Amino acid sequence: MNLMTDVQEDQSSNSDTECEDAGPGINLDTVLSIQNITELHEKLKNSFALHDSIEINASQVASIDTATLQLLVALKKEAGKQQKNIVVMEPSQRFIESAGLLGLLEVLELDAFAQ
Repeated sequence: MNLMTDVQEDQSSNSDTECEDAGPGINLDTVLSIQNITELHEKLKNSFALHDSIEINASQVASIDTATLQLLVALKKEAGKQQKNIVVMEPSQRFIESAGLLGLLEVLELDAFAQ
């Protein structure tokens, strides 16, 4: 998954089909796994193409896998390159624990939430 390539393709091909889920705020599902990562990737890609700042609400996350965390890390890194802002809002304890186990608290800017 190359977020930069996907975003560039999306910017050129999505002019007539603006996604209703492409707002600047995205609510993460309770269970985030590789089985549903394609849908999340599309939401993030569309929102990224349309907005300079995206708020990701992670308050309902009860389970998150490595693939989903990798997708969020890729999004944060690409946002930095393009001077966009990605903020994870109200991360659940499970989200924080999972990011911490993989050493991603700093990358996802969740240090302040870690205990």
